Amino acid sequence: MKPNGIASLVEFIEHVDSLRTKRFAKACLSGSKVSMSGNASGSFQIDNLDEEDFQSFLLGVRFLVQNNEKISVRNVCQLVDASRVDSKVFERINGARWKLNDFLDRETFPAPGEGEISFREYLETFLYGKYAHRSRKYQQRLDAWQKDQVQYLMLKLNFLVSLNVVLKCAGEIADALRDWISAEQNSIEGIVPPLPLREQRSPD
Repeated sequence: MKPNGIASLVEFIEHVDSLRTKRFAKACLSGSKVSMSGNASGSFQIDNLDEEDFQSFLLGVRFLVQNNEKISVRNVCQLVDASRVDSKVFERINGARWKLNDFLDRETFPAPGEGEISFREYLETFLYGKYAHRSRKYQQRLDAWQKDQVQYLMLKLNFLVSLNVVLKCAGEIADALRDWISAEQNSIEGIVPPLPLREQRSPD
């Protein structure tokens, strides 16, 4: 693999590590499930969701899902496909990519007036309808969803579940790449900086 390819893999690993330590990831994505609760006044909220931390996280996670970014999951996996990566490492990476795509393309409960849609559509609608590179198409869809607060929060939960899977699968890919680069350190030493240890990175 060429030096700029290795550099992209290292950048991907470091980026995923930084996302793992963000406050939103620790508060909302570290448990086994994302949940919603209500109070006596009849209002509902998503548990442990701080909107400012959430937006900070999304600014970073969009690099993993936008295919015009060199460190998107898709582009990183294509770089691995074109390289002579150890077969066991390739299986780990390809397995995580397959698991992510299989989940995102799975249909879940209906959106208002639309019938069942996939987790990928929930991800794209919230991300591009409100938080990043706003699209008129997705904004209009999100506006229709927001007419019912409780239903909207249920749909937003699907968005959070999608983010959880994106981060976990990206983490599996990053860990496999970390192991491969560490094993090949002698052949690439002097070309890329040392890989960071997740345990030594401080939260934002």
